[in-house]
Amino acid sequence: MKKLLFFIGLCSLCLQARCEDITFINSDHTKYTENSVSCTGNVIIVYCGRIISADYVSYDKNKRSVTANGHVIIKDELLNTYFHDSLYVEKDFVSGKVKNIKIISNDKSRLAATDGEIKDGKFQLNNTIFTPCYICSDSDEVTWQLKSSSVIFDPQEYTQYKDAVFEAFGVPVVYTPYFTHVSPTVKRKSGFLVPKVSLSSSSGFSILPQYLFSISESQELILKPIVTSKIGQVGWAYYAMRFPHGEFNVDASITGTQSVTNQTAVNSLAQSDINKIKSSGYRGHIFSAGKYEINDIWRSSFNLNLVSDNFYMKRFPFFKEIDRTLESNVKLEGFDGDNYTLVKTAMFQGETCETAPKILPVIERNYLHDFLGGTFGLDSMFMNLDFRHGRSARKFVSS
Repeated sequence: MKKLLFFIGLCSLCLQARCEDITFINSDHTKYTENSVSCTGNVIIVYCGRIISADYVSYDKNKRSVTANGHVIIKDELLNTYFHDSLYVEKDFVSGKVKNIKIISNDKSRLAATDGEIKDGKFQLNNTIFTPCYICSDSDEVTWQLKSSSVIFDPQEYTQYKDAVFEAFGVPVVYTPYFTHVSPTVKRKSGFLVPKVSLSSSSGFSILPQYLFSISESQELILKPIVTSKIGQVGWAYYAMRFPHGEFNVDASITGTQSVTNQTAVNSLAQSDINKIKSSGYRGHIFSAGKYEINDIWRSSFNLNLVSDNFYMKRFPFFKEIDRTLESNVKLEGFDGDNYTLVKTAMFQGETCETAPKILPVIERNYLHDFLGGTFGLDSMFMNLDFRHGRSARKFVSS
């Protein structure tokens, strides 16, 4: 009965104070007057679309303000999480004050500050530390972080730093008087992406800065060079585009031969391969893919996967693991009801592919037809194989 009376009283107060501003969800003890409500113990409220939990929360109707103390946690509509020692906000989170604030954004990056103010919905924070590393290394240590004297954090648009110092493994590396990056909720905007760093005995200190060019709603270009202290630099870029009925992307890199040495690890390149790479003057890769829907039945696609040598992508950090055997192919596929047609050409590259043939082409046909109350099926395949030294073979299978 007491809970029912409390709920009715709260509803009445909320109607007077604007229901769209605040709704009390739960608390151990509640005291309310004509113009205010105070809650103590396991408090959970919804205020201006944000879920707030704390040990103590009070709401002032006249100022339209909320004061919260003790283990304050806020979840906003953008799925960012805020942790405070104390909080005072008013006018729909347009202004206020915060103390010992920690922010975990929806992409798991973290920002901490000693104190700050909220002005026009933006957090103006002092003595801040930012890192995208939730767990940055096997030892659970933060690999890199950005320290700044002041930060403007706009959950909708960007994070802006003043007098920022970039630290890697606890060592100051770069100072910049001004730095900014977009918020995770921004779908598309040109700017720097989160850089990556690495430290190893083979490549030394390595850093991967990344800059995104948002060319249009359907095109993007990412420049992401690798800079190392021991084995040289890598030019690396990624481009992608979408167009009506299709898409295309290419990922490519190139570097010199500084990364090739005679002191290689077990299972690495043979001396003959090292000499071959040095004579070519470069190492690199190109991965590209595309597809196009010709009509409701036919679609085409291709995949191009080439590397200069089998161990190039293992030599530099930041490259993803790739299959030991790379396939490049061009395909034409047809889907007509239950019937399927494939025309495909392919070639291979890998550690054991010196004797692998080229497929020029393979043709498959899976045919189903209703016949005399049953189903007649026919699967057939023709394959033309082109081996090295001019040898070729042809196969035809039908069932």
